[in-house]
Amino acid sequence: MHAILQQYVQDLSAQFEIEAEESKLFEYFCNYVIASKKYLGRFNPIDITTQEDDASLDGVIFIVDGELIYNVDDAEAAFNTYKTSLPVEIILTQAKSGESFLKSDISNFKVGIEDFLSLEPKLPNGIYNTQAIEILKLIFKNVKKIHNKKPSLTINFCSSGTYNAEREIEATLDIIKRFCIETDYFSKVEVKPLGRKELMDLWISLTEKNEAELQLIDYIGIESMPGIPQSYIATVKAKHFIEKIAMDEDGKIKESVFEENIRAFLGGENKVNKKISETITDDEIKSKQFPVLNNGVTIISPELSIQPNTKVINLTNYQIINGCQTTNTLHHHYNQINDDVRLIVKFIESQDADVASRIIEATNSQSAIEGEAFLALKEKARMVQKFFDLKRKDDTLESLYFERRENEYRGHDIQSTRIYDIKELARCFISVFKADPHNAARYVKKVLNQKASGQKNPDQQVADQQEVADQQAADQQEAADQQVSEKKEDVIFNPSDNECAYFASVYIRYKYNTMINGKRENAQRYNKYRWHIAMLYPWVVHGKVEKIEPNSKKINNYCDKIIKSFKSDVYIAHFSKCHQIIDAVVNDSNGDVTDDQLKRSRFTSALIDKARNLLG
Repeated sequence: MHAILQQYVQDLSAQFEIEAEESKLFEYFCNYVIASKKYLGRFNPIDITTQEDDASLDGVIFIVDGELIYNVDDAEAAFNTYKTSLPVEIILTQAKSGESFLKSDISNFKVGIEDFLSLEPKLPNGIYNTQAIEILKLIFKNVKKIHNKKPSLTINFCSSGTYNAEREIEATLDIIKRFCIETDYFSKVEVKPLGRKELMDLWISLTEKNEAELQLIDYIGIESMPGIPQSYIATVKAKHFIEKIAMDEDGKIKESVFEENIRAFLGGENKVNKKISETITDDEIKSKQFPVLNNGVTIISPELSIQPNTKVINLTNYQIINGCQTTNTLHHHYNQINDDVRLIVKFIESQDADVASRIIEATNSQSAIEGEAFLALKEKARMVQKFFDLKRKDDTLESLYFERRENEYRGHDIQSTRIYDIKELARCFISVFKADPHNAARYVKKVLNQKASGQKNPDQQVADQQEVADQQAADQQEAADQQVSEKKEDVIFNPSDNECAYFASVYIRYKYNTMINGKRENAQRYNKYRWHIAMLYPWVVHGKVEKIEPNSKKINNYCDKIIKSFKSDVYIAHFSKCHQIIDAVVNDSNGDVTDDQLKRSRFTSALIDKARNLLG
């Protein structure tokens, strides 16, 4: 393997603390850089890479409405929405660490694709592939809710060598594309070989600075203010703006510049975006009136400079925080707009994260935004992040990071396994302090949008469990609980919560992840129970089952004891005890616990009951 590419693969291995053969690490690397081009959030490449019998597919990646889909539950929740034009993208990959693009390898890839898209595969498939096929079936079942009524498909064959567009290889790839088009399953099919140059460029793009130079028509400056040294309101040519600010080298929208935008693109069928389209494409008068008919775009940057004589502005690590709909609609009509179409843009320089958050909140407060969108802007979220910052000054603890704002630690040379975004933080917190692990692994948007579960204390859970006669009754109870919960506070970042509860719950997850990666105490066998183990761990540490509220007077001492357990190897024995509790419940179920059962409160209640019996 090429020395530089090999180093990048090793960097990924170190970042995620993955130990594997070079060929497998290369698969993880390829899937990571490919998915990162489409999905901006944090994820582990192991979760999107096939294992066991891969049926000639190394990666099967689903992205629905901007979210990675890991299982059927995720897909069902994604489609359980009022939206009727969800963007859906499917990515299939094959990665060969050798330095050649071989026809035989690509032909095998073709066989795997054909078998996968048959929906009734004949090749041996492992657990990952089997689940992927069920997700694909669910996607096709919901085509009426998909943008263009069909998903798009991207196919990448990756090699550590150089792609030379040899005729035979080109023809083989074209055969794959033609087959996929003729299935009539997809609105768009792209088949693209990726050699070492393309793969290295993708890796570099994940860490490089986001820079742009934009020619202004005119501008006015706004006097400096606390936390905002300079800001400007300017007019620019709309087409030039799209080219320099929002379009990548392939002519596609640059999704990375919208990471801080509260609202994702709502699609061309959205009422507001239809109006924007009409203004752009209607008669000449309306297009020339665009600057006064449209609210414009707001860009924030930690570093900007302007040249008064040339009216050129330079931006570094900029983000479009308001105007996502306008920008995407202009990009959609890029070939139809001319230099007469102008755009109003507000440029703000700020390096203060809190100031930036307030600007984001203020510029997006004109219309209602639900759920997870403003979680990062909550005062409690800021306090939790500061608590993590404070704990990193303690040399006796391992450094952990709460990434309150998406990708704010990108390029900081920090192991990804030490960084927890709002999604993972929420999962950790509700597992440990809401005793709700069966909901932690559900579709992430539901986790963040659900309210405090109204979870009963462990004693009451067991009592309730005895009243549940069958699974239908359990489902009805969960639905009832959810209705009650809608009246309660948000599940995370309650103003009265003690920040230490968030840190302790993340620390538990982090240390168990090191157990899995290090294959200690057979932890990798218990990976699917990881959220239930997070719930059990504090009880094992304290030697009893108890529910301590995050705002309790006891919470500091309670969390201190949990955190102290990680300062020596005693935590290994504690996690081993958690395994014993899991095993006891599994044995009571005749050694078989399905994934569906793990998502039910019944299994959680059985664990609580067993923990009480074994811990005393």
